Amino acid sequence: MSAGIHKLDFASSEDVRTPDKTRVETITVGNAKVARLTAQPGW
Repeated sequence: MSAGIHKLDFASSEDVRTPDKTRVETITVGNAKVARLTAQPGW
């Protein structure tokens, strides 16, 4: 990964998982993976 600013969007996630009352979206930034976890109330 080159130095600089990268603009990515979780809407174009390569991997989306939906365990009970949650949503996990994963994107790749260079050689690293970044995940966003969204939990519903009462998880």
